[in-house]
Amino acid sequence: MSARILQCLRHREVQSQIVRKPSWPPARRVLPYVLTLTLTFLADPGWPGGSAAALSSGLVAAYAFNEGTGSTVADVSGNGHTASVNGATWTDTGRYGKALSFNGTSSYVDLGNAADLQITGSMTWSAWVLATADPPDDGQIIAKSSGAGWQFKTSPDTGAHTFGVGVSRSSSSLTQRYSTTVRQLGTWYYVAGVYNAAARSLGIFVNGVLDNGVLVGTVPASQYNNAAEPVTIGQRTGGYSFAGVIDEVRIYNRALSQAEIQTDMNTPVGGRQGPDLTVTKTHTGTFTAGQSGATYTISVSNVGGEPSEDDIVTVTDTVPAGLTATAIAGTGWSCTQPAGPCARAETLAAGASYPPLTLTVDIAASPPPTLTNTARVSGGGDVNPSNNTASDVTTISTGSTGPDLTLTKTHAGTFTAGQSGATYAITVHNAGGAASSGTVTVTDTVPAGLSASGIAGTGWSCSQPAGPCTRGDALAASASYPPLTLTVDVAVGAPASVTNTANVSGGGDVNSGNNTANDVTTIGSTPGPGGTPTLVQHLSSSANPVGIGIAGNAFTFTLPNSVRASNCLILAMTYEYSATRTVSIADSNGNVWPSSPAVKASHGAGYDSVIYVLPDAHAGVTTLTVTFDAPVIPFQYTISEFYNVATTSPVAGMTAAAGVAGPNVGSGTFTPGNNDANGGNLVWSYFALADVASGNPSIFSPGAGFNLLDADIAWQSNQGFPHASEYGVQGSSAPINPSLTATGDADLFNGLSVALRASGAGTAPPPGIRIVRVAHFTDHIPPADGTWRLQFPTTGNLVAFVVNESPIIKVTNVTDTRGNAYTKREPDASDPQWWHTANSSPDTNLVLSLAISGTPARASLQAYDITGADPNPFEALAGYPVADASDTTVVVNAPSITPLSANGLTLAMLSLGLGPSTGFAAGAPAGAIFDAVYYADETDADMMENACGLGHVYQTGTTVQNWNWVITNIPGPSSNSAMGTAISFKAAPVSP
Repeated sequence: MSARILQCLRHREVQSQIVRKPSWPPARRVLPYVLTLTLTFLADPGWPGGSAAALSSGLVAAYAFNEGTGSTVADVSGNGHTASVNGATWTDTGRYGKALSFNGTSSYVDLGNAADLQITGSMTWSAWVLATADPPDDGQIIAKSSGAGWQFKTSPDTGAHTFGVGVSRSSSSLTQRYSTTVRQLGTWYYVAGVYNAAARSLGIFVNGVLDNGVLVGTVPASQYNNAAEPVTIGQRTGGYSFAGVIDEVRIYNRALSQAEIQTDMNTPVGGRQGPDLTVTKTHTGTFTAGQSGATYTISVSNVGGEPSEDDIVTVTDTVPAGLTATAIAGTGWSCTQPAGPCARAETLAAGASYPPLTLTVDIAASPPPTLTNTARVSGGGDVNPSNNTASDVTTISTGSTGPDLTLTKTHAGTFTAGQSGATYAITVHNAGGAASSGTVTVTDTVPAGLSASGIAGTGWSCSQPAGPCTRGDALAASASYPPLTLTVDVAVGAPASVTNTANVSGGGDVNSGNNTANDVTTIGSTPGPGGTPTLVQHLSSSANPVGIGIAGNAFTFTLPNSVRASNCLILAMTYEYSATRTVSIADSNGNVWPSSPAVKASHGAGYDSVIYVLPDAHAGVTTLTVTFDAPVIPFQYTISEFYNVATTSPVAGMTAAAGVAGPNVGSGTFTPGNNDANGGNLVWSYFALADVASGNPSIFSPGAGFNLLDADIAWQSNQGFPHASEYGVQGSSAPINPSLTATGDADLFNGLSVALRASGAGTAPPPGIRIVRVAHFTDHIPPADGTWRLQFPTTGNLVAFVVNESPIIKVTNVTDTRGNAYTKREPDASDPQWWHTANSSPDTNLVLSLAISGTPARASLQAYDITGADPNPFEALAGYPVADASDTTVVVNAPSITPLSANGLTLAMLSLGLGPSTGFAAGAPAGAIFDAVYYADETDADMMENACGLGHVYQTGTTVQNWNWVITNIPGPSSNSAMGTAISFKAAPVSP
């Protein structure tokens, strides 16, 4: 029984009456108390909510999570969406009573997929949440999504973990709004997401206050309903699990106002417990300038479910300029004269009101035409501060019988950067006692960021494009002229908020105090052209090269970082020509790639090259699998992520040339469609081997105005796969001719280019240490001079690379064309070698020279270009000595490493004697990305498998990391061996 009593006390199911010896005024409350507790056990089956408060219209589902046990939770909206609990655990420490705790990996609540949850219009989602751990990506609070659909979540998309809400306009898009508030662990937040279909707005509220940060994408007029997906709490299809406690979940099929959100924030699902004090303030009639003894009435009521607590209740009043308080009084109140504050101590029963207060004021001789008097109540154990203030707008009559012209100025919805034809409505009204006489003039001050394109209204004579506007007909008392419509265009770089001001004059107006109107206008953060396309990350590989590869299929590779929301992915590939060749691209992150490339170059005697463009990509880890109609050799790919690229119809032009002989290679001149004076396009070009002729490049040099993204010069004796890609941003709208030089190479090349429209869309990469690009290199025949030369464009401040199978190939020294100094890290002579240089000088034409000893049958190297590293980045190194991996499919703790900082980067490699690694086994570091490329039925003879197991993880702590790998089981008598290394780097300090 005692435990139940304590729980009742916690949930305010106790009426406490404190009987005291009479003592007044309040400052002398130091006498002893006699405490009487009356314990009232509620019979309501919905305990501890008590009787349900009236719920707002449009409530589709609501969960208090107060069951405390069992595998289902009740929907208290009355719509019958009983939900099933899957793996979530009960906790007594919710925001209001009990709640559910989610483990961040597998627990969720399933609401089902009923007809009234298939919503395509406005919605509001809200919940109290307390996060206990950072998920590797989004942490879904409520969702109906498999990528597309609506999502309400925490997210690291903008850098640190914030709150986010997303809706889709189609099955391949997601528009998202992120909060400015950075979510802290162990802290309760009340979060609400609001989608207003009519206004095409998407907002995020944190603790009852609008907290809109970055908007990614365009808010649709209706949302895509992912009809096959159930509504879930704690995760969505594909994972993205929330770790922590969720309480008081509500789903509405309408857009709530901020006041309604604040009410829900302070009201438990199913009804409020505790006192809820409100205040009202009223007056009668119109006050008059110079009047004495005008009065306001102030009333305090308890709209909560319990009496006020035995605590002082205080009313304060803010008397505005133009009024002078002369007295304030009310039965049972103790007031400081002449304007308060006023206080009292007795409890106020639920549903009751205190006797009103009367505030008496005098009005100045020349007051403003309107005044606002504000009162506030506090104390009494009030549990809902959102309704503790009341304002009374008071009209002051000047006693004049002349005309009093006033002005209102309004607009509808949110304007958008780059928008044309946005409108304001301007209305002139006569609030005086007589008709106007003479010319009435309206002027408008158009702010920077807007440009007027026209102004007109029935009966008005207007100078174009912005006025002034005049008319001479009389305006009767209490009447209004026909409105003026001001049409404006919004600049691409307009600020987030502008204020447009209009003024009325003339007409015999006797009161100039109300002749101006200001309209604060929000400019939507979906800008048009103007953002500069910027590289986020890049990945390239000569995965299955000419002469030394083995035909394969289902080539699988993963971008090194989680893709940022609404960014653009550009994928180029070259593969064996066939007249019946088909290509399909599967995407682990739910993106739907085009069925056909944006541009293609086909050299029928050799190879096909293509470029695919995916705009408006989903946020998250992205693994691609490219499958052909039959196994191919060769296969080469390169992929980039950019932001500030248009999210719809981005391709402004393309060009291609097949079988162009080196060394001077181009894709052909073209003039893309332009969307600003500078062209407004990202030009992305790809040059790849079309057929073997003679030689291999000693270096690739980009064309004028272009920067190299990758370049592969690692080959010898007409084997391998020379290729390069580059990009530039147009500086004019003139024709362009993308090209490069492959010095020393007379091979035939395919050249392809696409122009992609610039925009302010997408998401910049987060701060901190980050991989900018990864390149896989392979060679087969040892260089004659013992030096392996690799071209690796860089933009970061740390270059690191690993060489496989140290017993076969030894790198004894590394230099580069920038003079950077390299350090070798090798735990054991048999372990793969890591080399790195700190404080490297970025160089998009960088060439590395590796001095090699030994006679490798083949050699593989993976290079990382890293930004945001500390000037002294090295932290820790670990090795996994040579071990027998025969007849097994898993290698664990290969190696185990403990990083020294919580926000750094660990790189790891597993080298195998036979067979490739295809991913991570259970227990590998959470959030690790598999960097190696693999394909179906890969064998040890293929060059691509030499990368073996490769991976990295961005650290979130300093606990030990166990690198566990899945490997190919080698059948038969063959013996297999494994060896591994891992290296940790620390991030540069964050600037204050």
